[in-house]
Amino acid sequence: MSLTEGEIIPIQTKLGHWRDVRDSEDLPFQVIASRTSVTIMENTLEWTNSRLERGEEFTELDIYAHYLEELEDYALQFTFDVEPYFTNLHSSNRMLFPGPPVDFPINAETRCIQLDAGVAVKKDGVVLGTSDMARSLPRTAAGQEAYEYFFKVVREGIIGQLRPGVICADVHEATLDYLSPQLPRMIDIGMLGADTDFNTIYRKRNVGHLMGKQESFANELRPGYKHILHHGSYGAAEIPWRYNGVAIGTEDLWYIGADKTYILSQR
Repeated sequence: MSLTEGEIIPIQTKLGHWRDVRDSEDLPFQVIASRTSVTIMENTLEWTNSRLERGEEFTELDIYAHYLEELEDYALQFTFDVEPYFTNLHSSNRMLFPGPPVDFPINAETRCIQLDAGVAVKKDGVVLGTSDMARSLPRTAAGQEAYEYFFKVVREGIIGQLRPGVICADVHEATLDYLSPQLPRMIDIGMLGADTDFNTIYRKRNVGHLMGKQESFANELRPGYKHILHHGSYGAAEIPWRYNGVAIGTEDLWYIGADKTYILSQR
């Protein structure tokens, strides 16, 4: 809020937009945040999968502890601070929507594990860059097939259309068009209901957002958002999918350069 001529007016959205359009000034730190996140998240889920394949039983908190160890080790190479920004980590057996880890069992019955998290790059307490991405460990055949496809949607169907001059709302509509041919397959494998009005439901949420040091609610890849992307725009593209007891998160970070758009969180 801001006090202008004796009147309090909301300025949160305007400040968010101001942060969004200046993202390119901090590109090196955004790259560091992105590369840190993708490395430690994928390493953590590989570690988790290895333990499950050996028949071990543990908890969400054990996974989180290993995630923090991965972050600590990776951050040793930097002369500034790289810290947890937020961490949602949960078994689909516990809930389908993102939340922090708890003492919930992970074992052979676990259908999927979702890790939706970010780190903050700081110097002397000043936030220089942040990340926001998601990876999952689906443990069912249908979940694994869907997860592989959703990465294609994120990287080709969403990020593939990002370039200077593109309008945020148009990205969302084109993404629904990209998804449409695959929806019958999702129904066939039990990852979507035959009577589900997918387009109506998905028009209520975004397929990504700009960052601006945090998840932006000023400029989302969503119906009604008229912001025009430009060289220097930095954000996330995502397809969360929650159905039939499986919560899948796929989210990558992107940066629009002068000649191409880069996926910063792809190894």
